[in-house]
Amino acid sequence: MKVKEIMNPDIYKVGENENLYKAFKVMHDRGIRRVFVEKDGKIVGVISYRDLVNVFVSRGLFELIETKVGDIATKNILKIHEDDDIKDAV
Repeated sequence: MKVKEIMNPDIYKVGENENLYKAFKVMHDRGIRRVFVEKDGKIVGVISYRDLVNVFVSRGLFELIETKVGDIATKNILKIHEDDDIKDAV
């Protein structure tokens, strides 16, 4: 079985220079818990709802507006191609 047979093709992205509030808004509006971070048309990281909560709790509300997504995104994410076997994904 190939990864593309079970993957969700709908992904949501925000630019690395967007503020954290933009990422929060996308998550809230779409009912999702993470968004991918994009730079020059490529996925360079991921940011989760938990990441946003951690910033809010440790730094305060205004940091959601002042901090850029790229500053706190997880950058070393594992990637797999849609034509790879699902066993490789596990």
